[in-house]
Amino acid sequence: MLRVLHLVPVAQEKTLRTVASLARALAAEQVESEIMIGCPDGCTVSASWTDRVTTTTFRTPADDAVAVLAVGVPALAGRIADHDLLHVHDALLGPQLAAAVHALTAVPYLTSDHAADGTGDEAFGKVEPGWLRTVNRYGAVLLTAAPHRFDAPAVPVHPLPGPDDAAAARRQREIYAAVLEHRPIPQDDRQPTVRMALPDVTAAELTAASRALASAKLSAGPHVEGFEREFAAWHGVADAVAVNSAAAALFAVLRCADIRGEVIVPSFTWAATANAVCAAGATPVWVDIDEDTLGLGPERVAAAIGPRTEAVLPVHYAGHPVRIAELAGLCRQHGLLLVEDAAEAAGARQHGRPVGTWGVGCFSFYGTKNMTTGGEGGMVTTNDPSLAARIRTLRAHGMRPVPGARHPWKKEAVTAGFNFRMPEPLAAVGREQLSRLDAMNARRHAIAEQFDEGLDVLGDRVRPQRELPGFRHVYHMYVVRLAVTAARDELVARLRARGVEASVHFDPPVHRHAYYRDRCPAADGALPNTDAASAGVVTLPLYTTMPPGSVRRVLDEFTAAVEDLA
Repeated sequence: MLRVLHLVPVAQEKTLRTVASLARALAAEQVESEIMIGCPDGCTVSASWTDRVTTTTFRTPADDAVAVLAVGVPALAGRIADHDLLHVHDALLGPQLAAAVHALTAVPYLTSDHAADGTGDEAFGKVEPGWLRTVNRYGAVLLTAAPHRFDAPAVPVHPLPGPDDAAAARRQREIYAAVLEHRPIPQDDRQPTVRMALPDVTAAELTAASRALASAKLSAGPHVEGFEREFAAWHGVADAVAVNSAAAALFAVLRCADIRGEVIVPSFTWAATANAVCAAGATPVWVDIDEDTLGLGPERVAAAIGPRTEAVLPVHYAGHPVRIAELAGLCRQHGLLLVEDAAEAAGARQHGRPVGTWGVGCFSFYGTKNMTTGGEGGMVTTNDPSLAARIRTLRAHGMRPVPGARHPWKKEAVTAGFNFRMPEPLAAVGREQLSRLDAMNARRHAIAEQFDEGLDVLGDRVRPQRELPGFRHVYHMYVVRLAVTAARDELVARLRARGVEASVHFDPPVHRHAYYRDRCPAADGALPNTDAASAGVVTLPLYTTMPPGSVRRVLDEFTAAVEDLA
């Protein structure tokens, strides 16, 4: 039996009604509730709100936060220590009161505000920075103190009609269990849409970003330097250079390596891969993908190498590495630069070695990637100190100190550079995310295994992109291929209409984009695997905080759609 103490610091009829009703419903979920109510002098509590619920009151000299903190905390500490969890029902006072009690008792806590409209929106403008906010199913804003790390994501969910609903009690018990086990609060299974991807942002990231913002150094400071150092160490390379996107990383590498000839690239990718080649003054040469990795393979690349080839740029599609070990050997043999587009594959490996270390690595920290810096961001990994130095110059407007100058403000442009710098708050978030990358990837892998098993019932009608022997797939996306592709778009549209945010990555392939059709055409039939993949792939939702109910819902809806459209 889980024992929860519900603390209502200042007696209010609306709050007492909600909390008492919730407590009664929680009893069916094996949650034993006790309500403690703070009453200023002269206050009375109507028994009608607390029928069949254990309640006690404690006196405070005034109806304000200071009074409750001064009088209530010492008196409450002993009682709270007998419970598994403290739930404070007051958004403004709750965080301070709960944190003070926690300091004395070490009992985990969370706080809620019960807004008059049942959605919790009233509290949104009142909560101090540093508290996580989310609306739970009975219409309360859950607030988690950033210093006490519960890892509760700020996710909107739809409240139920009332707190006495049985589903609300089940959801609340789920929240309590997550808090006690120090893991993310799962998404509400009854959200109207299962999102394609959601970032896994915890109190640690919010605290890191807040502290960086509060510092006097918002750019080119210690967090960027620390993030670069830690990212390089994680990958076992000599250097890492932080930039503001993977597209900037790709361009910077090609530009600073003076690549002006032909670059072998896949067409089955996001346009940024080819855009970087063209922007750097080079020419993309399309090469077909392997059917299993959905990326460049060594045999096809070897056949495409010509006298003007200067670089090979494979994409680790959806989180599964290409045969990068073989491509690295091929590039060494021919004296070619190997640039890895690892935007979708942070943490992926071949033979135990991370992607981004076989050649020059380019990573993305966009909000839906395996790790994020808070929306946008990128990184270059390299063992070439000269290349790293040139990229650092390029990302800062091409500026360097004037040689021999006595004063630090004397700088000059040595190349036509850009502003590709990463802000300090984003780097601070990235450092926290990097520390959890293995754990987040393991969670993605576990969900993908559930999808693999659940889709077995469809037989050869659907082929998931499964992990190959010797590789570690990190499932930035969960991609399947349909045997019959004619109804693919109709199937994806149906899933979206049913509340499953499926998508397609990528259609059309880049060689068929308007910009590239005439400038860099591919001969008809030259890329059969690319065209087949583009016509047949479906991307299903997958993210680290995805609850079991959403996994089941995706499987059920997808299976039904395939059956109906077969």
